[in-house]
Amino acid sequence: MRRVPKLLLAIPAAIAFCVLSAMMTANYAQFRKYQVQVDLKANQLTALQETHGTLKHRLGFLQLPKGREQVLLEHGYIKPGDRILLFPTEPAKPDFLTSPSSTRSTDDAAAQSFSDKQDGGTAWERASRTMSDWFKS
Repeated sequence: MRRVPKLLLAIPAAIAFCVLSAMMTANYAQFRKYQVQVDLKANQLTALQETHGTLKHRLGFLQLPKGREQVLLEHGYIKPGDRILLFPTEPAKPDFLTSPSSTRSTDDAAAQSFSDKQDGGTAWERASRTMSDWFKS
């Protein structure tokens, strides 16, 4: 008679063990799924950081005149060995024509710099627009 109660206790223990094992297995599967997603996002972050570093370096290079010339050469706007000549839109007045009484105030200088920006920006921007207009036609 003692054997039957032990068997009756063993059956619920085995069922509980199976249920707990199934719950742990399901949680482990979800954990692995999320771990794979985290690894994928970490790889994407690393790739984006490398791209950011490369683009930041290229931007620094483009701020130099030699870098701009290299980009124009890469895109075929100029031929190797050509010189880039930038001409101001208005010729500069000689120093002997300007007198101390004709110097502008800071308000006039600010208005002039604002009108320069309205006219098309820096000489480099105007030259690059002109060159791109030449190649479009």
